[in-house]
Amino acid sequence: MGLRGKVRRLKKAAEEELFSFELEGGTVARFPPSSFEECLVHDYERGKRHFFGEEPARRSTPAGGGAQES
Repeated sequence: MGLRGKVRRLKKAAEEELFSFELEGGTVARFPPSSFEECLVHDYERGKRHFFGEEPARRSTPAGGGAQES
């Protein structure tokens, strides 16, 4: 197997361990399943701030992971 094949196989294996979804801009966000609860709570809090008229500002990437865009 050539180098490209090995890289392709490693990339596919790495992607299988991440939740991934396409964003509006066409980029793909990926995050590990272990950070799902933290991401859910973060999004809930943003929605709550928006509902009460506050600016739902973006926070920095949470410690220990978070979404990765590519």
